[in-house]
Amino acid sequence: MKILVVEDNISSRILLVKILKKEGYEVCYANNGLEAMEVLKSDGHIDAVMTDWMMPKMDGLELTFEIRKQIKPSPAIIFLTALNSREAKGKAIEAGADDYIAKPIHIAEIKERLQAALMRHNSEKSNGTIDKKADKCKKPDFLGICIAASTGGPSTLIELFSRLRPTKQASIFIVLHGPAWMLKSFAERLQEEIDMPVRLGQEGLPIKRGEIYLAPGNRHMLINSEKFEIELSDSPPENFVRPAADPLFISAAKTFGSNLIGVVLTGMGHDGSIGSGYIAAAGGIVLAQEPSTAIAPSMPQTVIDLRIARQITNIEDMPLLIEQSMKNLISHSSAS
Repeated sequence: MKILVVEDNISSRILLVKILKKEGYEVCYANNGLEAMEVLKSDGHIDAVMTDWMMPKMDGLELTFEIRKQIKPSPAIIFLTALNSREAKGKAIEAGADDYIAKPIHIAEIKERLQAALMRHNSEKSNGTIDKKADKCKKPDFLGICIAASTGGPSTLIELFSRLRPTKQASIFIVLHGPAWMLKSFAERLQEEIDMPVRLGQEGLPIKRGEIYLAPGNRHMLINSEKFEIELSDSPPENFVRPAADPLFISAAKTFGSNLIGVVLTGMGHDGSIGSGYIAAAGGIVLAQEPSTAIAPSMPQTVIDLRIARQITNIEDMPLLIEQSMKNLISHSSAS
């Protein structure tokens, strides 16, 4: 594994390079974002970028934007910075960072967080198999919409919901990969942007039409099909993440059957692909973001490669596609 360290402070850079080399990583470095972009363009084998924020010429935030825009496939990105406010963390994650570590650094934390980011990043190379069996149950009298997003997800979801009209025809469930503090903050921000109630998933929370449920940090969120309420699980990470989209998608397929829409947006790895198979097998509709328009393309690309996605579009047109899919499901349900 090859790591690019981007740090203008010589002492911090030497220390981090030493730590990473001791762990067996191949390491290169750059003094600022501009130099980092040159390295990334000339070396196509960078697995992760560990970057400071405040640097001359191009800072870490600008670097993250440029990596996600120009480098395909893009590496995992981890911020290592003295900036420790919630606002700063939120901006970094929205720009496309995979993780955010505040200085002073702790060796054990760096090793653990880097390993987790690399595992998520490399999971996109795995080829999963789809179990296309979906259990049948008594369906609710409204639709379910399940959305999966990872790297670049916060800004993508904000754009999606700014264009999606509020609806009483469905409940919406979101899995966004990220730490607990980020997900709590994102739920608050999303609520500021839209008129539908946004709730962070809690054990036993009743599910209602016209509401949005966001998976909390470090727990899988599922739907209890018998009680029709939110269920949280401490089971091991799936696809190297917790919360993961697959458990939600699978439980939603069991609950909603054919009255379900699955949406796979930007993200590294293949989370959501197995769950999308369950949705399709249950007769639901799977939509995928056009990978070329995604900040990280591998999650939607996997669903497309497995031929599960019924339709593919960019994020600007996704709200209209969701609304059209809802009309189709409602019409089909009424006819039957």
